[in-house]
Amino acid sequence: AVKAAAEKAKKAEEEKKRAAAQLAQATGKANEASNVKMEGIDDGVLGQKWVEDTLKGTKMWPPPNMHVLEKQTFLDSADGKVKGSLDHPAVRRNLCMTMGRLNSNMLNSHPELIAAGQKQLIDPTYFK
Repeated sequence: AVKAAAEKAKKAEEEKKRAAAQLAQATGKANEASNVKMEGIDDGVLGQKWVEDTLKGTKMWPPPNMHVLEKQTFLDSADGKVKGSLDHPAVRRNLCMTMGRLNSNMLNSHPELIAAGQKQLIDPTYFK
């Protein structure tokens, strides 16, 4: 009886993994190395640039009312240069992520994003 229960539990776990893999595949979230696509490298892949461009259409990029960040500078350790907030890659990414979250209803229901997700054309370095 114990052996039968263990086999049943093992089959249930395998079925659960299989269902999760199918869901990840269907929603474009399967991140195996061969499935990872990157915006700017692979054609039609949506990522940070798409978010920025989409937010521009709603006048939410660059972020309105940046106040203190407009004059703030940051050292870019990659090249040793001092850059403004939108010119520094890490600061720009964080601002984009913040604006993306603030506008997530619009972005997540955008037809282009939905279509790209179905085709697994989502950049996992931005969308997680």
